[in-house]
Order: sequence, then structure tokens, then C-alpha cells
Amino acid sequence: MEYCVLRHCPEDTVGVAIRPIAAGLEASVRDLSTQACFSLPVREDIPAFFKVALTDLPAHTRVVEYGQAIGQTTQDVAAGACVHVHNLKTLKW
Repeated sequence: MEYCVLRHCPEDTVGVAIRPIAAGLEASVRDLSTQACFSLPVREDIPAFFKVALTDLPAHTRVVEYGQAIGQTTQDVAAGACVHVHNLKTLKW
């Protein structure tokens, strides 16, 4: 299976698109720690190297990447949606 999203750790709630992914496609996700693969319906266009929600993330939920909390959602984010500055706030400020 050719994959287009990478998950760095099993506990990550977002993955990284390694190429642009069009809305409506099924993205294959590969976990780099376990080598497990699964598919994810993509809800909106995802640019290359942007984050993709791997699960539904309610507003004010911590977002985990590389096994670390990197921020908090500012609104509900559905699995398969783009996670970026429009719906993610860093924990630093």
C-alpha cells in the first residue's frame, strides 16, 4: 500500500501529509514506529507537509505530534481535516 500520511508515534493525533491530498480521497496512513497502516477519509484539500487530524479533535483538545503535545484546537476538527493555524493554537503563548 502506498501511503501519503505519516504518523510518527502511535499516540499522535495528527499525521503529516507527504504530498498534496484532495478532499474526498482515502489517504493511507503509515505509523513510523509500528509500521502499521490504516486508511483515513480526507475531508478537505490538504497541502503537502501540513498536519492531518487522525481522529476527531473537539475544541480545546491537546494535539499530539512526535509523542508531544504541540498545541490545542481552537474549534472542533474532524478526522481527515487539515490542522493548521486556523484551528490550532500553540501551547507556548
